[in-house]
Amino acid sequence: MSRIAKGFRRLVVRQEGQGMTEYGLIIALIAVVLITTLTGLNKTLDKTFNKVTTQLNNTVNKK
Repeated sequence: MSRIAKGFRRLVVRQEGQGMTEYGLIIALIAVVLITTLTGLNKTLDKTFNKVTTQLNNTVNKK
């Protein structure tokens, strides 16, 4: 292989590794956003499920 071809090949390999790193960082950022959002919604969801459970229990107990 010529010197130029070897240099080009190394450049391509480095860019692919860099692309994979960027994808990894994007996935990590999405995970952080999802965890933060779901943690914030935890109290709201908990109240909603408790309200539904209470209403279902009241409906079943009335019969």
